[in-house]
Amino acid sequence: MGKGRAVTIQSALRALRIMVFGACVLCCLPGSALGQSVQPETLHKAIYLKKMLSFVQWPEGAFTAKDGAFRFCVSGDHSLVFPLTEELRSTTIDDRKVEVRWVQKEQDFRGCQALFVGASEEKRLAKILESVRGANVLSVGEADGFLNAGGIVQLSYEQDIVRFQINLAAARNAGLKMDARMLGVAKRVVKGNGAPGG
Repeated sequence: MGKGRAVTIQSALRALRIMVFGACVLCCLPGSALGQSVQPETLHKAIYLKKMLSFVQWPEGAFTAKDGAFRFCVSGDHSLVFPLTEELRSTTIDDRKVEVRWVQKEQDFRGCQALFVGASEEKRLAKILESVRGANVLSVGEADGFLNAGGIVQLSYEQDIVRFQINLAAARNAGLKMDARMLGVAKRVVKGNGAPGG
């Protein structure tokens, strides 16, 4: 990678660091991720998704085995798999290591604890979300209307900064608890019956 490209990526990441979850500041990218030809927006998503996990609580029943891994699945956006794997390499959720998987079959989504749905999956979004309805799965997507379709967190990008909206009713239906600090910095929180709040 040329010096100019490395500087460009680092400049983009500086802008991202101003986004704070409460008192937490986003961390820098690992060197191994910078060595790959990954778009800055994809790197931003990986960092953001990692940080988001620490503001969500899963019920004990979300895990099939006491020694089972926490599964973070990605549907559609395969370019996210490598940087997300790098970001989550040393992360644990409830003392469980995190595995990142690229999943395509709808019947496999219920085995995930977190699911990122890329914008390219917009046409089958309803089927994907229906397949995890009632399961303890944190669904995160970037397609317009993701919350209205039953998704929990919808991401958007404004001036190189990741913003998010939360469907709190969908989170409760999935048995997930969202930290108040996360709700406090959300762009929009849907509390129930489609009504925005917060």
